[in-house]
Formats: sequence, C-alpha cells, structure tokens
Amino acid sequence: MERGGPALELKLWAAQEMGLPPAKVPPDGAFRRMCSGQCAEIWRYVTQHVHHQRNVKKIRGNLLWYQHLEEAEVRGPVETAG
Repeated sequence: MERGGPALELKLWAAQEMGLPPAKVPPDGAFRRMCSGQCAEIWRYVTQHVHHQRNVKKIRGNLLWYQHLEEAEVRGPVETAG
C-alpha cells in the first residue's frame, strides 16, 4: 500500500478510530479499490471528519472543561470565608 495515500488513511481510520479488530480488517487491495477514482475524496473526507461516538464525547467533555477553566480564570481566585 502506498505511503500516506487515501487507502492507508482509510485502513488506519477503520482500525484506530472505529476499533475494527485486526481479524476483520480487509486486505490492502480492498482499500485501494475502495479509494480509487472519485471515491478517494469521499473517503478522505470521512477519515478526517467522522469520529467514533466515544471520541466525540471525550472531545466535548474536554471543551466544556477548558471553557470552565477559562471562566474561572476570568472571575479570579475564589475567596474563602474565614
């Protein structure tokens, strides 16, 4: 499989992002056929923009956490009664 091409990107995406077990990963030739012609651009878009649901939840959680930290930083330190 060519280095860095859409077929390799698709194979890595299927295994890493979607959690496809190694026994279920199709042969390299299947990925090359899937990524031939106009389909290459479609698969490139999919591999860059489609994420597993658990990863999306993690990203959303991180964004909310950093938003909370920024808001706390703007408000300043919390004073304690004492």
